[in-house]
Amino acid sequence: MVETCPTVDMLEEYSFERLAPKATEDLEEHLLICQSCQNRLKSIDEYIGVMKAATRKLEQEKKKKSLRRVSGEFVTGLRRTGPMPSAKA
Repeated sequence: MVETCPTVDMLEEYSFERLAPKATEDLEEHLLICQSCQNRLKSIDEYIGVMKAATRKLEQEKKKKSLRRVSGEFVTGLRRTGPMPSAKA
């Protein structure tokens, strides 16, 4: 069991599931009895959630801009070449 409160770095590593199994077990035992660390971990988890949401939003915006650019280039290309010939059956 963790005798003293873990560092913020250790709590972050725990949040990202990067701790070794024994370290995870020890930290979880400590979290059962330490309200302060529970609160710190909650804050870290909330921050990570906000950052992940912001990253997703940025990625979506990048995709939208890319699609608008590509579709704009496609339409511009169609205007330059004129309508496509109709297929004859």
